[in-house]
Amino acid sequence: IHRDIKPANIFLNKLANGKYVFKIGDFGLVKWNDATIQTGGFGTARNMSPEQYSRGQKYTNKTDIYPMGFIFFELLMGKHPDDISP
Repeated sequence: IHRDIKPANIFLNKLANGKYVFKIGDFGLVKWNDATIQTGGFGTARNMSPEQYSRGQKYTNKTDIYPMGFIFFELLMGKHPDDISP
């Protein structure tokens, strides 16, 4: 579980055979724990899943799927949902 999926953490790498592959990385603070939220939390607030906002809830694979929706939205619309005025 990554817990901070955002465009800045997705990289496009070219392989030796000429094909491209996406990789997820992060140059932030790395801390291993029992998958419960800690003081200060992890993640970027505008892309956080609901369980990241609630203290004490377990992280699941959905923690990383939720922010992918924001990324797909940005790919299609060119803006984050928070940046679109009604």
